[in-house]
Amino acid sequence: MTIRKNMKFKSFKNARDYVHSLKLKNEREWILFCKSNKKPQDIPSVPRKHYAKKWKGLGDWLGTYTVAPQNKKFRSFKDARKFAHSLNLRTYYDWLEFCKSNKKPQDIPSVPRQYYTKEWKGFGDWLGTYTVAPQNKKFRPFNQARMFARKLKLCNYLQWVQYYKTFQLPADIPTTPNRTYKNKGWAGWPDWLGTRNNILEKDEKPIS
Repeated sequence: MTIRKNMKFKSFKNARDYVHSLKLKNEREWILFCKSNKKPQDIPSVPRKHYAKKWKGLGDWLGTYTVAPQNKKFRSFKDARKFAHSLNLRTYYDWLEFCKSNKKPQDIPSVPRQYYTKEWKGFGDWLGTYTVAPQNKKFRPFNQARMFARKLKLCNYLQWVQYYKTFQLPADIPTTPNRTYKNKGWAGWPDWLGTRNNILEKDEKPIS
């Protein structure tokens, strides 16, 4: 189909009203519509060029009023984190579920670590739980951690599990030392606890 160079398009308002009536959801649907034979010739395929002065984004053009990520304006980190704290979410997965709902304001990013790269300190800080992801935790050196464990005077692995489920361990003492100190000094639970009784398998996993 040949398009005349001097084609007269509808005014921005009338063209946008028409596009809103199509109920298209995203750019892909708009492109498919433009490739079809359904688009009137007085509606431009590239509206951002023709209506440059009035263009406010594809969300405004389609009537979805969503904003492209690169064009979004988010709250300051301090204000956004304060909002996140107010939700009383406990985990990263709780945050994901919240973002999937329709409750999240548009000026709060779904992936805050990407937008607030300079201020980002982890989801514990973002949600207000102040927990640290396992991969980011810094534990004591093996010898110091083992010294702590031996001072507890526990007799076996089961008592170790019972202890850390009853009493909170220091943040720099792992609940699973057999994993944390693998190839870093780990020599089994009797060595960790300072006892030679009730020998357990070195790879025995904690009871959940």
